[in-house]
Amino acid sequence: MQQITVRDSEQHDSPHARLKRIPLVSVKWTGHFWREQFDRCVAATIPHLLQTMSDPEAGHVLDNLRIAAGLQKGEFQGTDWQDEWLYKWIEAVCNAFTITKDEKSIADLDPFIELIGRAQAPDGYIATQIIRHKKRFRYPKNHELYNMGHLITAACAHFRATGKGNFLAIAVKTANFLHRFFLPAKLRYVHFPYNPSVIMALVELYRCVGLRKYLDLASHFVDARGSAPNGATMKALPPSMRPIPVSPDMGAVRPEEGCDGNQTLVPLREEDEVIGHSVFWSYLYSGATDVYMESGDDSLLRALRRLWENVTTTKMYITGGVSALHSGLGVRRSNPGPRDYHADVVHEAVGMEYELPPATGKNETCAQIGNFMWNHRMFLIDGNHRYVDVMENTIYNSILSGIGQEGTSWFYSNPLRWFGREHKLLSGDAYERFQPGKRHICCPTNLVRTVAGFHGCAYAMGDDSLYVLFYSSNDLNARLPGGAEISLTQETEYPWKGKVRLRFNKTVERGISLYLSIPSWAAGAEATINGKAVTPEPRAGRFRRLRRAWIKGDVVQLILPMQRRLIRANPRVEASVNQVAVARGPIVYCLESPDLPKNVALSQVRIPRSAKFTPVWDKALGAVALKVRMSVDPDEITDGALYKTLTARPMKSINTRLIPYYLWANRGISSMSVWLPLA
Repeated sequence: MQQITVRDSEQHDSPHARLKRIPLVSVKWTGHFWREQFDRCVAATIPHLLQTMSDPEAGHVLDNLRIAAGLQKGEFQGTDWQDEWLYKWIEAVCNAFTITKDEKSIADLDPFIELIGRAQAPDGYIATQIIRHKKRFRYPKNHELYNMGHLITAACAHFRATGKGNFLAIAVKTANFLHRFFLPAKLRYVHFPYNPSVIMALVELYRCVGLRKYLDLASHFVDARGSAPNGATMKALPPSMRPIPVSPDMGAVRPEEGCDGNQTLVPLREEDEVIGHSVFWSYLYSGATDVYMESGDDSLLRALRRLWENVTTTKMYITGGVSALHSGLGVRRSNPGPRDYHADVVHEAVGMEYELPPATGKNETCAQIGNFMWNHRMFLIDGNHRYVDVMENTIYNSILSGIGQEGTSWFYSNPLRWFGREHKLLSGDAYERFQPGKRHICCPTNLVRTVAGFHGCAYAMGDDSLYVLFYSSNDLNARLPGGAEISLTQETEYPWKGKVRLRFNKTVERGISLYLSIPSWAAGAEATINGKAVTPEPRAGRFRRLRRAWIKGDVVQLILPMQRRLIRANPRVEASVNQVAVARGPIVYCLESPDLPKNVALSQVRIPRSAKFTPVWDKALGAVALKVRMSVDPDEITDGALYKTLTARPMKSINTRLIPYYLWANRGISSMSVWLPLA
């Protein structure tokens, strides 16, 4: 095996990031919400996905690798990104190991890693879908670089968790191949990668092994995006020298010049609008943020901040979803003229400004995870709380909604309104949660690695500062970059209750700063140190800095108000005009048909502006529901008519309740809505 000089990438100092991630081994969930999510992931989700991908009639993942390795005969089956199932699953196992310390789970990975190595070509290339496509790098849409990116990421996670280099050696071999193939830059391959997971992966590998060439290749992929010549310049090139089109079926106006579907039409630094496939742009921007943290290229950061403003102020659902369309047009004005537009057909698109339809919204789970990863990286650069607000909203609502309560069923789409069994989506997604197999695999595998590793996002650290980003019961034992050793116990029933208690288990003799996240919804938050009120009081949407020499036994207590909130949308979000959504703490709520009388349709229900909500614990859901009295419009259309004359019949009232949006579709086929008309 190739000898590799490695370093702990979690302790790597990114020179242009103010803060650092907390190492996964430093945090252990001890109870309540995130411990429950983690335990379900380990006990149910990880074994279920292994069983399914091992089944030749379902996942076919291991068989594809055996065929590529020459260990058995057969044909490739599944999606072009089928390999990522195993890679993300390995990453999840490694993330979970940092808490469980289950040595058997790690030892059980070795046969899979050996199989991956045997399937790898001698030059380092590995993508089993080549069995189907016969030729390498025929089209960007074949996802070769996407799979290799997840291989590299999983190998880095494996090394961080175990210190073993067997998987990392395979990743280095892959990255060396990619470096040889794509550098020096070749115009022919300017539209690669298609789904750009490989950019994040190469930066992470650079952080692991310290070889600059991996950062150089990541930077190249960022720079190449949208750099193809256009117009007369492209036509002047002989066909053999022109870029390989994004895809023959992508719907691009001029596919050799790139398309908005995967952000290859306009260079990232020149872009002023988030556009295209939402997984692709969120992965691209995450990778570009990684590149900035290592290179300090301010032109990248300026563009990323500009794009963040665009998506969060005009293209993001109240749940944090950022994938509004199953399929639609990516429209941009190409010239100053009033009618000169460029429009590409885009799959799983972010949509146009304020285009946020609740019933037909795609909100692919992977897109929300990509947005979460991007915001986490942006936060590390400057410590701005606004990124944490987006992360919290996204993880509790549009990410967790993608997995069933039992941990073994999934949604690709996360719409904010659902009409029931007859509801149809453009992508053909089902009206009930699905099982992965030879399609629909990326969201389950993305969810499992995210939940298994979420403890790595609970805190961040500076030289002499500790940032508390997310509240959940845990033990923290970490060394800050400046040398101070922190031992902290956090106790809370968040997100259901707003009381958070942090106790220092070790004296920190020199002063350090403790930064407490005060979510933007938490106006009126209060904090105390050893029972004494902190002044001035914490401000919503900011971090509250507490600096002192901490003594063993010091207790910091934070009270976050958990009153219900009625939220309305910008009037340009036409689908939500005269409607409100209900939130409590970080949780967005919905009304689901199982909570309505049998003779009342969800479409008839109206919410009074003065509605009173009573929080109640629901043991079956494991969550706080909100009891409320609402109005019912007897004149609402329930017979299938397209239009109906309005009459003046009075409304009646019913007692019902709202449940957390992320828990909908766990009680059979239902109708559901986040947005509720005002009475």
